[in-house]
Amino acid sequence: MDILPLNFRILRYCGIWYELPEHLWLVKIVYKTFVVVVIFSFTLSELIELALTYDDLQNLTECLFLTLTFLALCFKMINFMCRQESLEALLNTFRDEICQPKTLKEKDIIEKNRSMLRLFCISYFSLGILSGSTLVFVPFASFKSSKIELPIKTYQPYDVEDFALFSLTYFHQILSMYFGVLINVSLDMLVCGFIFLTCGQLDLCYYRIVSSNMYTMNDNIRHHAVTKDIVKKMQSFSIVVVVPLFIFSLITLCTSLFLMPEKEIMSFEFITLFIYLTCMLTQIFLYCWFGNELQLKSKTISDAVYHSNWTRLTPKLRRNLLFTMFISQNGLMISFHGQCSLSINTYVSILKTSYAAFNLLRKTSNTLVKSTMDMLPSFRVLAYLGIWIEEGSRFVFLRRLCGLFLSSTIFYFTLTEVIELYLLRNNIEELVDVMFLTVTFAMLCLKILNFNFRHKGLLNLLTDFRMDVCKARSPEEENILNKYTTKILNIFQNILVTGIFFCVLPFITLEPADYEIPYKTYQFYDDTTTMGFTITCVIQFIALIFGIFINVSMDTMIYGFIILSTGQFELISYRINKSSKENDRALLKQCIMHHNCMNNLVKKTTNLFMTVIAPLFFFSLLTLCASIFQMSQNDIISLEFLGFALYLSCMLCQVFLYCWYGNELKLKSADLVNEVFGSDWTVLEYTEKKTLYLLMLSAQRPCDISWRGQCTLSLETFVWIIMDVLPLNFRSLQYCGIWYEFPEHLWLIKTVYRTFIVVVIFSFTLSELIELALTYDDLQNLTECLFLALTFLALCFKMINFMCRQESLEELLNTFRDEICQPKTLEEKGILAKYQNILKRVFIFYMSLGLMSGSSLLIVPLVSMENSRISTLPMKAYQPYDVQDSTLLNITYFYQVFSTWIGIIINVSLDLMVCGFIILTCGQLDLCCYRILCTKTKMFHDNNVRHHAVIAEVVRRVKSFFIVVIVPLFIFSLITLCTSLFQMPEKEVLSLEFFSLFMYLSCMLFQIFIYCWFGNELQLKSKTIVDAVYQSDWTDLTPKLRRHLLFTMFISQNGLTISFHGQCSLSINTYVSILKTSYAVFNLLQKTSNI
Repeated sequence: MDILPLNFRILRYCGIWYELPEHLWLVKIVYKTFVVVVIFSFTLSELIELALTYDDLQNLTECLFLTLTFLALCFKMINFMCRQESLEALLNTFRDEICQPKTLKEKDIIEKNRSMLRLFCISYFSLGILSGSTLVFVPFASFKSSKIELPIKTYQPYDVEDFALFSLTYFHQILSMYFGVLINVSLDMLVCGFIFLTCGQLDLCYYRIVSSNMYTMNDNIRHHAVTKDIVKKMQSFSIVVVVPLFIFSLITLCTSLFLMPEKEIMSFEFITLFIYLTCMLTQIFLYCWFGNELQLKSKTISDAVYHSNWTRLTPKLRRNLLFTMFISQNGLMISFHGQCSLSINTYVSILKTSYAAFNLLRKTSNTLVKSTMDMLPSFRVLAYLGIWIEEGSRFVFLRRLCGLFLSSTIFYFTLTEVIELYLLRNNIEELVDVMFLTVTFAMLCLKILNFNFRHKGLLNLLTDFRMDVCKARSPEEENILNKYTTKILNIFQNILVTGIFFCVLPFITLEPADYEIPYKTYQFYDDTTTMGFTITCVIQFIALIFGIFINVSMDTMIYGFIILSTGQFELISYRINKSSKENDRALLKQCIMHHNCMNNLVKKTTNLFMTVIAPLFFFSLLTLCASIFQMSQNDIISLEFLGFALYLSCMLCQVFLYCWYGNELKLKSADLVNEVFGSDWTVLEYTEKKTLYLLMLSAQRPCDISWRGQCTLSLETFVWIIMDVLPLNFRSLQYCGIWYEFPEHLWLIKTVYRTFIVVVIFSFTLSELIELALTYDDLQNLTECLFLALTFLALCFKMINFMCRQESLEELLNTFRDEICQPKTLEEKGILAKYQNILKRVFIFYMSLGLMSGSSLLIVPLVSMENSRISTLPMKAYQPYDVQDSTLLNITYFYQVFSTWIGIIINVSLDLMVCGFIILTCGQLDLCCYRILCTKTKMFHDNNVRHHAVIAEVVRRVKSFFIVVIVPLFIFSLITLCTSLFQMPEKEVLSLEFFSLFMYLSCMLFQIFIYCWFGNELQLKSKTIVDAVYQSDWTDLTPKLRRHLLFTMFISQNGLTISFHGQCSLSINTYVSILKTSYAVFNLLQKTSNI
């Protein structure tokens, strides 16, 4: 043989290939028959053994991997022997004169490919022979007591205990194994060899096109056509074998993986399976690798045509080459009607599928029940518990019985909770203790009833999600959907673990000596006896544990459907872009149908679950309040406190997740408009454009989940967005009643609320100042009152300045809203977004620090409660009445709590408003630098100069508005810092009072630091304008523009500083000076107290 000589020579030795069969034809037929009978009889004995071991998973997998290998070999042999005429035609095509090399360079190209192919063949043959040899010689390596077992489990119609029959069977298996390995490897490498030789022909074609002239170009085009014909014949000959091979290989791979852990590592059996697995992986990899190489090589013909000297060709030849380029752009691929293509992606898919099947085998071998639900983890849990039963499930009666038992237990527990709640209606503390769990389980019962009564609607919803249009069709689409399914699983796991911890906690902390039932419930029997106590504990444990499983499953089921719908909308967006790029009209029609389907799915989801979500929102308010009350009754470091904190987190997370993912669904569905507009719709026909226009109109009304327009699942349910500049600050101030951008709406209510807040803050400040005046002769009490009094006094200054100068603030905001300050490109949006993110992080951190500081200060009386009563107030303030009375003490305590929390929110918002405006100004300076560097025209340089002037005006307005507050703030901060330092040594380290002062000191230091830091940043950023002007292309500008830029440089050299007549400037030096002065005053106070 002149083509693939090694492969055909081995096939001739094995008797299934003769190019000249007339010579010694009888001997050749007998030998071929013998080889075929040996292999086919061995395969038949494997199949019979496989059928006999169907009920033993271990033996089944041990037989399966080798059976399918030989079954695939039989297919290959039948295809090879029955289609030898097609094979001859393919070989003759390779022998065509145009495929032969004509120069030394062309011979080198072909020889290089043949050398690589020979290396692959020898390596694969060696690996196969090694694998077969280790398998057949296992009996000699592992025999015990002179008893040798057969290497392969096969069915034999006789007793193999007889030595003669055993030897005959063993010899039969050896022959079958060696013939099988040789023929299998030869036929595999035959396909790979043809593909590799075709790649060589494509390399040859590439070389000829690049180096050819006008007279040989027609031959090159015909060469490419011949190569394409070779691929067509090769696909026709081999694909009927490749498809079953891939299916069988997939199964044999996972069964090999399943068997390997059952063997001892480094044993002979383990090494055999490892080598066999390596052979299988190599076999599939070679097919896919060479197929992928063919596809890549065929696409290089377009580059060859482009790199050739095509400009000197005739128009007819150029048209021929252009057609060749179009043909080669798609590449040459070997596949079965577009499926099972020989490519790297197919190889990866086989590995992934094999691993999935391996996991299935492993789970099945451990007798784990696999749920029939393949979409959401919620259904799997509900199926285990018998609440959800899909068609085709096993043990239906037992599952229904289990579900009925669990539902009855949960309903009974809920009933006892409701009765206990009614009986405790006169005891507010115990009522709250019982209420939070009662409401939770009442909601759970409502969910179970809704789930069971609307089972048919849920099945219809699942059927819609399983439609072909909703399934992924490519790796990219799989990645889109996998992203959302992973998110569902993470949410499910996190909420489930937290819920179980909370419910198991009372059972963990239960002490036998206490003899108390973990949860307060009404019982129809005497639960003080040992039997009654045990039964009650068991009922509560079952109800709580399985209730948590069912509750979390049903909640995450709703999240899951919403998240899956969001993923489907992203899938629609991806397909719309793909259809426009590939001009695929069929895919575009499917996108329209997909969008209509998703609208119906969202409506069905709303109808199914909104009757549960609406009451949930109402009940969540009750449980949240109950949880907060319970937390205040427990020790902070206790497990009970941690449990209630986790429960509160779960409730907040539950409502937030509903709203968050409902909002995500709304945004994704509305984003379709942008995706359609961003697609290449201009190349479409009129009817298709009209269809897309209708889709855009439909998508402009996004999908949302709500109950008759109320209780909409969106962030707007929680957040009212009113501001475009510093939204967090102004939103907090709006909640506190001192800022309304549209005060005309409900003006009376807003005025009353604002007056109430102002009276609360100012009266609390006044009581602090009076207490300060009364303790002037007691340095210890004086310093204890001073730091908080001055803080609230500074707050009053800020509020007065803010409310009296709102017109100036509006002007400042409108300056930021000027058109010249708005980003115009993606890069400019990125610049401003960076500073907005910095501002958001600083706000959240500072607000958290402030609230933590205030909470630690206010919680001191709760920790030191005596007989469930508050005995002290958290802050020393003057009161015109006797606070020894319990009622007045509680009122004063809540008054101080409210004043402190409102004061913290307003103080942080106003402080960070100054910093926010400075940060936004720094962003505008960065934007100005970017524009100066990128500007190429005169008009835009004029705009840049005006932009810098607007920024300077912004800084002037910020200074005018806030500096009258910053100067007193620095003075008061200096005093409060040193008094805090003076108070801390008087407290016990690690006590709650010490921790409160430490947190307060941290807030004060952070407050001054952010003022000085961002003021310093503004000064540095403003100086960078000089560098931006110098680095711009100023040499090409007119003399007038250069003078403008020169003037801008002179202005920028001094920088922009916020200060009070040059003093108290916002800079790092000022911060250091405040710290030094505070320490000096602290030393003075310490010496005075010692005197």
